[in-house]
Amino acid sequence: MIIVLILTLLWILAALGDGFLKGHYEDYLYFSNRNHKNLHPYYFAMRSILAISLGMVLWYACILNNNLPHIYIPELIPVIFIFALACIYPFFRDGMLYTTRNNLAPEVYKKRWWADKEKGEFDGKQAILEPKVKIRIIFACIGFVFITGIIFELNN
Repeated sequence: MIIVLILTLLWILAALGDGFLKGHYEDYLYFSNRNHKNLHPYYFAMRSILAISLGMVLWYACILNNNLPHIYIPELIPVIFIFALACIYPFFRDGMLYTTRNNLAPEVYKKRWWADKEKGEFDGKQAILEPKVKIRIIFACIGFVFITGIIFELNN
């Protein structure tokens, strides 16, 4: 179903945009050495609202097209879709963040997209989870497998 591809592309574009903007923001904080709030709960809320909205759009598109899935509990489709989106987000967002930071300051994140989070002083303002590149790749693959399954399920 084309709506799944469009919604997934919107999610990937949002992740890339978030990574790009966060890369500039972190670069500014690094060089300005200013005290800042921990914004990660707000980032989480923003991503959750977007993911839930995309899941709802998918569900209503299925209802409007009379294309309800044939699985036992069709209401699981948006839940599975939101899970898949959450899995692919770190690959694109962190990759863009590390690439942007490297473009702005070549001495950091030398592996760019494929870098891991660099060790630094913990000031309580970092994200709780910072998956390494191998984990980001594995989760992206899992997410795309689920998205592919949703596409096949909705095309039956």
